[in-house]
Amino acid sequence: MKPYFRVFGSALFFAGLQFAAGQGIILVQHSGFNNPTNEGFTLAGIGSQANVGPVTGGGVNAWNTTVSNVNNNINYVYSLTPLQQSETVGVDWILSGSLQVLESGGGPNAFIGANSFGMYIGSETNGDPFVDGTRSNPVFLLSGGGGGYHNYQLVYTAATGDVALWVDSVERVPDLFNETATGISQIRFGEGQGGPASDNWNLVSISLGVPEPSSAALIILGCGVLIYVRTRGKKRSAPANSVRQFEQ
Repeated sequence: MKPYFRVFGSALFFAGLQFAAGQGIILVQHSGFNNPTNEGFTLAGIGSQANVGPVTGGGVNAWNTTVSNVNNNINYVYSLTPLQQSETVGVDWILSGSLQVLESGGGPNAFIGANSFGMYIGSETNGDPFVDGTRSNPVFLLSGGGGGYHNYQLVYTAATGDVALWVDSVERVPDLFNETATGISQIRFGEGQGGPASDNWNLVSISLGVPEPSSAALIILGCGVLIYVRTRGKKRSAPANSVRQFEQ
């Protein structure tokens, strides 16, 4: 089979993985070491002892936010357009963040929020990350998770109004909160006023959908695997109430 079929098969394979990860239809996204202000976010607030910038390490591109002392903050804001807001009304959505917490043993300082829904993220002295809504009472500790990048999601189910916490593609707290959302108007992420803290953000997004593989994703993934395997063979033979309302 032609080389470009192998390329096509590989592309289908990785596309299937992305859809199977539950990203759905992405409305807003920061990714890699891109400056969020080039992706539609506004740097709405930054303290005098705070810094931001691109980082790479271990093959992961990210955007770093660092506050070196207390009473500093970093606040990136994306305001959805009226059309985007309307698309979030009455549907399931996922607020997702993939990041590495660099400052261990302190209070949770990294935050991700969508309107009044939000979560703070920190880590224990051994590097195990935890999620907190009040900055004093962790609702989930990823025991044995250690440092490195982890994915955190707030998953909203429109039919019930339930918000569940998912960490590293596993539902951890199914009944985190219950509230009827009337649509998302704003996405926020950064550092709260509780430094010192430093975090590497590989991904921040809000998307429509649920974090289970869809049949379409499995078909795409299967096609990609089939094409890839067949071409390889020929070559060888020849996602407690802890949602915090962020201050505006």
